[in-house]
This record gives sequence, structure tokens and C-alpha cells, in this order.
Amino acid sequence: MHRPRMLSRRAGHEPHRRSGRRFEGGFIDQALGVGEAVRCRRRLHPILLVPGIVLILPAAFMIIWPSTILLGVTFAGLVIGAFAVLTLSTSEIAVTDRRVLAQIHGEALIIPIGHATGARATASWLGRRIGFGALRVELRLPRTDRLVIRGVMDPAPLAAAINDSFVRYAGENPDLDEADDEE
Repeated sequence: MHRPRMLSRRAGHEPHRRSGRRFEGGFIDQALGVGEAVRCRRRLHPILLVPGIVLILPAAFMIIWPSTILLGVTFAGLVIGAFAVLTLSTSEIAVTDRRVLAQIHGEALIIPIGHATGARATASWLGRRIGFGALRVELRLPRTDRLVIRGVMDPAPLAAAINDSFVRYAGENPDLDEADDEE
């Protein structure tokens, strides 16, 4: 005798199936408010993979010189590389008219533009050559006065968008709004 198949508690629904629409966008797309436009969007630079790759390279020498130390270094490179791939695939940063949105290492940051007092992009010599750097946002918050995100791909447009959004928000430069209306 066959046991009857148990249906979900809600009549008409298949078991183990989610009801409703599944959202396909990333964190930034999900966090956008109604009428909120993204002014600039960036991801982290693939340069973050370099430490993992450098630590995996000794695995090539294990054929010639087997060693548990090389095995340990290679394992560490695999772990660091996997973490870097996960970080690169899930991290994004955006500036809207009203907020700075970021998701780095699974941590979501939503900062109203009124709490930012300025932003700047910095890069080393190598960073300027291959297009990555750090984004530094000065904040007016009770527990912290700055946010620094390192390894951002081309951070200068993000800094400019934050500064521009703050100027518009603060109303310090009303002729910017009139110039946009003319276009």
C-alpha cells in the first residue's frame, strides 16, 4: 500500500517550493528606493586574487620537492583564493541621489548622503597603473568618522559622485539643479 504524498500546509502549493517572485538583482538593486537613481556603481578589483595565487604557486614545486610545508602553503593559498573569489563575486558599491550603498564581505552598509561630509579616492603608483585604489568617505556618525574601502576598481568616479550628491543634498550649490533642468 502506498503512502499518500504529503502536501504543504498551504493547499495548492508544491512542497519545498518557494511562493512569490524571486528577485534576480544584487544588493544594490534590492536596496534602491522608489525613484532613487544610481549615480555611480563599482566593484572590487581582481587584484585581490593575487595573494591567493602567489600562495598556490608553490604547488608546482611539490612535484620536484615534496614537502608538507609546501602543501600547507598551497592549502592556505586555496583558502585565501576562495575567500577572495567569494568577496569579489558578492561585493558592490554604489552612490545614489540619497545614499551610499555597499556590500563588502557580506556586510551591508547603507549610509544616508547627509551623513557623508566628503569623499576622496587614493591610489598607489601600481594602483594608478592598473586601475584600483581606496575610497575614503568622511562621515558624521556617533561611532565612526570615516569609511575606507580598499581594492575598489576606479574609485575616483565614486568619490566625485558622493561629493556631488552631498552638495546637492545640502543645497550649497543650487545652480546644479537648474543646469540639470536645462538639459
